[in-house]
Amino acid sequence: MHLTDVEQTKRILKNCKIEVETLDKALVLPKGVSKEQFFAEYCPPLPLNFEPQEDEAMAIGFLIDRRPFERSVIAYLENYLKQKNNV
Repeated sequence: MHLTDVEQTKRILKNCKIEVETLDKALVLPKGVSKEQFFAEYCPPLPLNFEPQEDEAMAIGFLIDRRPFERSVIAYLENYLKQKNNV
């Protein structure tokens, strides 16, 4: 049985309420801490090779596209880096 991304997301949300609530709490920044301060002082630095390699195989992109969470993390990081470089 193959679930579509929407069906899979609905199933995760239905069956993993505690995990989703815990994740929501973890995503809240500490009071009085800006995003910039959070990433500068609280998060560990990214490894030097965190960005996709120029010769990344198309198969990797295909696999990531089949996993909505991984794609959303990559999109978030790309957006963060664009904002950081424009500041």
